[in-house]
Amino acid sequence: MKKRTFIFILWSCVFSGIWLLGLSLIALSAQNSDISTDNVSRYVGNGKWDWTIFIKASDEVLRGISCVEYTLHSTFPVPLQRVCERGSGVYAFGLTMNGWGTFLVPIKIIYKSGTPRYLKHMLVFESKPVDKPLKISVDDTSSSADRNLWEWTVYICGTSEDLDQIKLVQYSLPPLFADAYTEEVHEVFDRASGRRGFALSGIGKEEFDLKIRVFYNSGRYQDLRHHVKF
Repeated sequence: MKKRTFIFILWSCVFSGIWLLGLSLIALSAQNSDISTDNVSRYVGNGKWDWTIFIKASDEVLRGISCVEYTLHSTFPVPLQRVCERGSGVYAFGLTMNGWGTFLVPIKIIYKSGTPRYLKHMLVFESKPVDKPLKISVDDTSSSADRNLWEWTVYICGTSEDLDQIKLVQYSLPPLFADAYTEEVHEVFDRASGRRGFALSGIGKEEFDLKIRVFYNSGRYQDLRHHVKF
């Protein structure tokens, strides 16, 4: 009888341990699902992006966070960045940086209770088209430089208010300019004055089509096309 009682107590302890372990795993799973990471980005030219990485969670969860540590790529001067201010916007414990390449960011969340939590976030750089395009257009001027050569200038036309909303303009030249330019895509940051801005000039033999992407200060873009006539 004593042996049976001992075995019963032993199995009861085993099942209790398994049950408690299951509850712990369920609680941990629930905890893991109540917090996530995200990032926003804005193209600023020359292949570089301004980006902000941040934490997404309920107010209750965010109130329990003391600091968040982001481990950046080793090419950054200070790879380990600690943010201890939640901030007032939607980008909680946000870290804003500038760079040209995406990478995996290890994240350490330090709770006020003292228990750390580890996450990872893969940065995503992307621009989105505007919801309401500006009333802008593209025009060009040209003049004969030689018997078979033309000097041309293409530019963006619009009101001063509209042009002031533009950060840069990307002009994608066709392959026929490969000998004259080191890059097929050229970025123009110069707003200039008046109703014509962000001008790009060159020399060519034939008329050609241009693909144009206009980046707003907000980070969104508007695509245009233009045929340059001589």
